[in-house]
Amino acid sequence: MKRQLTSVILLLMCLALSADFYKYVWDTGRSLEVRGNIIEQDNNILAIGNGKQLYVYSMFDIYNFTLNGAYTLDEDIQGIEILTSKNVAVAINSIISSKVSIDSLDTMGRTIPVNIYNGNDLQQDGSHLYVAHEDTGLTIYDMGNNMSYNIISNYHDAWGLNSIAVKWPLLYATNNHGVATINLSNVTRPMPFGTNYNIFKCDAVANYNDLLFAASSRTLNILDISIPGKMKSKDSLYYPYLIRGVKVHNNDLYVILGEGGMEIYTINANNTLTHSTSYNDGNYLYDIGFYADYIFMLSKDKYLRILQYN
Repeated sequence: MKRQLTSVILLLMCLALSADFYKYVWDTGRSLEVRGNIIEQDNNILAIGNGKQLYVYSMFDIYNFTLNGAYTLDEDIQGIEILTSKNVAVAINSIISSKVSIDSLDTMGRTIPVNIYNGNDLQQDGSHLYVAHEDTGLTIYDMGNNMSYNIISNYHDAWGLNSIAVKWPLLYATNNHGVATINLSNVTRPMPFGTNYNIFKCDAVANYNDLLFAASSRTLNILDISIPGKMKSKDSLYYPYLIRGVKVHNNDLYVILGEGGMEIYTINANNTLTHSTSYNDGNYLYDIGFYADYIFMLSKDKYLRILQYN
C-alpha cells in the first residue's frame, strides 16, 4: 500500500512539474469589433494600431472594454508602449506628431493621453523611455514627471536600430547587421558595449533572463547573454514562414509567423525551450497581446479575437 501511495505521489509531482508543457490554446468566442496589425496591453489599457489609425480602450476584463479615443496619425504606427503613467506611447516614422480624432466613432470616459515619437520601436524601463529609429539609432527620454519630450541623450548607430530589448544596464538592439549591445549605465552618454552578434538583418528582439531571441527572416536566433558583453549563440530555430515578431509573456515565448500562425515555447529554469503548442486557424496573424492567461489576436480581415492559453 505504501509503495502504491509513493508511486501516486511521484506521478502527481511529475505531472505538476510538466504542467507547463501541456498547455493549449482555444478560442473563447470573445471578440472586439476593431481591426489592426499591432497591439499592446498593459495597466488595463488596450491600444491597437491599424495603419495610421490608433484605437485606445480602457478595460476591466475580457468582457468589458470602453473606447476612450480613436485617432488618425500622420504615418503608419510602428510600435506601441503602455507607459506606467497610463499614457500610450506610439512610434511612427515621421517628425510630425499630430493626431486627428475619428469623429465617426463614439468614445467614452476620461481621455487617455497619447504621446507620439519618431521611431519604429519603443520601450519604457523605469523612468526612461527608449525609442529606436531604423536610420538614426536611439533616443532616450526622461519620463519621471510625464515630461514626454525631455530628451536625455541620443545614440547614433551606423546600421540603425530596428527593435530593442532593455535589460538594465544594457540595451540589446537588432539592426541590419545582427544584434548590438549598448551600455546604459551612464544614461546621458550611451556607449557600445562588448561583442555584437553579426549574422544577417534582424527585425525583432525579446529577452527573458539570460536569453535573447532575435528574429532574422525565417530564423530565430537564441543568444546567451549571461555574461555581459560576451553575447554568444546558443541555438537556432528555423521556420517555413517569415517571422513577424517574437514576444515573451510570463515564461512563454511566442513566435508570430504570419500565415503560419504562431508557435509557443515554455522557457525552462535551465534556459532551455520546450515546445508547448502551435496555433494556426488559417488566417494571417499580424500580432498578439496579453492579459492574464488570455491572448488578444489580430489577424488579417478579422476583428480582434480573444484566445485562452493554459
